[in-house]
This record gives sequence, structure tokens and C-alpha cells, in this order.
Amino acid sequence: MKTILVGIVVFMLVISIFPPSMEANKNTSKKMNITIMKPDESPQKPFDSFNVEISKPEKAFYLNDNKLFPLFFTTIIFGPITVKATVAGTAEKVEFYIDNTLKNTDFTEPYSWKWDETVFFKHTSKVKAYSTSKTIAEAETPVFIFNIQSTPQELTKEEAIEILINQVIKPSTLDHTIYAFTLDDPLREGDKIAPWLPEPVP
Repeated sequence: MKTILVGIVVFMLVISIFPPSMEANKNTSKKMNITIMKPDESPQKPFDSFNVEISKPEKAFYLNDNKLFPLFFTTIIFGPITVKATVAGTAEKVEFYIDNTLKNTDFTEPYSWKWDETVFFKHTSKVKAYSTSKTIAEAETPVFIFNIQSTPQELTKEEAIEILINQVIKPSTLDHTIYAFTLDDPLREGDKIAPWLPEPVP
């Protein structure tokens, strides 16, 4: 019995002596802050800045492809007009549309197309650019145009080569390492076409 009483007294003494230290430890533990940083498992993708805009015609008055003065509300055109597209990024090609009808495809900069056909009143000019990563960007603008198609002019040899390369060879799925064509004489059935290779770059 005495042993039990002595044990109780000792226990009470221990409790009376150590609570301040335990409380201090308790308060100290409350001040501990643990921050867990989660690694970025999905890094933000870079912003795709590929886009296209119609740099010509602007909101202005045009006469025979020349800008005379700016307008604040619309575009008015008398005569033919060269439609120009400016691309931010790398484009494979740019298509030119009038009222959603494809009129021309340009594969090289500067991207442009001369709109010269008999046409009147309001129409919508649209360009569509295709990037090397298969992204498509579009831009369009309404215009009022009054034009009677001019008499077609004979193409120069340089113009014919440009049309052939841009509208026939590049859009095709053929092997582009060899080009074969003739521009000096008309082709006839059975003619042999000699291969033409671009001159080596020095």
C-alpha cells in the first residue's frame, strides 16, 4: 500500500514539474509549417502566334490598284486590285478567296493575287494560310468593287515559269528534284521533254 502511495506521489510531482515544458513543446509544434510543392506535370505550351491578315486592300479608296485616301467605314475599289496577305509565322501556302470561292494559291512570299475580273458591288475577300504544323489561319474583309476585266496580256517567259512552278509543280505530289518543261515551243504528242535542273548554288 505504501508503495502505491509513493508511486502516486511521485507521479503527481512529475506532472507538476513538467507541464510547462510539454506546453512549450506543444506551442512550438504549432509554429511548424510544412509546405509541399507539387511538380509541374503539365508545362504550359508555347503560344501559337501563327496568323494571317489582309494587308491590302485596307479601308480606303482605291483607283486602278492605287490607294488614294483612307476611309473609316469600308473599302471602295474602282478597277483591278492586288490582294496582299501578311503571315506571322512560316506558311506552306496562302489561298485567296472571293465570296468563299478559291481564286488563287500562292506558295511563296510576298503572298499576293491580282483580282482583275468583271465584278460589281459588295463582295468578301478572304485569305487562308496553312502553316507547316498544319495550323490554319483566316482573315477576311468586305469590299465594294467596280471593275471590268482588262484585256489579257501575253505572259513573259519569267511569268510563265513562276506560274508553272507555283501552280503546277509545287502543288503536285511528284518528285520535285527534277523539273521538265519547255516554254519556247508548243508541245506536241510524242515530243520528248528534256529534264531541267535548277542551277547549283555556289
